[in-house]
Amino acid sequence: MKNSMIAKIKEVSMSYNLKKLIDILTILAKNNQDLTKLRINKFLYFIDKFHLQKYGRDVSCDIYKRLPKGPIADNTTNLLKSFENNLKYGFTNDNIKELSKYFNLKKINNEYKLILRKKSSLNSLSLSEREIIKDVIRKYGKKSTEDLIAISHKDKAWKLNKPSSIIDKKMLLEGLSDKDKEFILGLMEIDSQSQRVSQALTKC
Repeated sequence: MKNSMIAKIKEVSMSYNLKKLIDILTILAKNNQDLTKLRINKFLYFIDKFHLQKYGRDVSCDIYKRLPKGPIADNTTNLLKSFENNLKYGFTNDNIKELSKYFNLKKINNEYKLILRKKSSLNSLSLSEREIIKDVIRKYGKKSTEDLIAISHKDKAWKLNKPSSIIDKKMLLEGLSDKDKEFILGLMEIDSQSQRVSQALTKC
């Protein structure tokens, strides 16, 4: 059990961009969004989906799973659970310390919420990523959590996957024309190759 937890911590620390998440959460907080765990997951899903559809890559680099309340960002969910529950979900104390520099965690009406305490620099986000985040806020920011869940349940990425299964991000291209889909799939392959090269160079 201990070894599996250590492996999980190593895996998360290598693949997860905490700074980018903090910058996304800062923008959401500055735009008066209620940062519950569920709403954070909904916003991340829509941000990743629409950036992928337009630019061929997602923003968070998270893994999505098909859960009852819609697609859930696995690493982000585990990070927030670690913040709430004394590091039991695969994130190190350094991860939590970094998040707590920018956010307080408060329990309000029996639900934990992130409260902005310090604005991050936002310098991890590209112009295209900031554009999509703002578009998602304009489109979904005033909707209730229940509405966001219902909207995510309409996607094939949720409908066609088995409970708790990992969602193939190619399924997020639903709604694009065949021509646009082919183009975006090409961009995704280029991005994937670039990441593999980067990882190989890091190991050298």
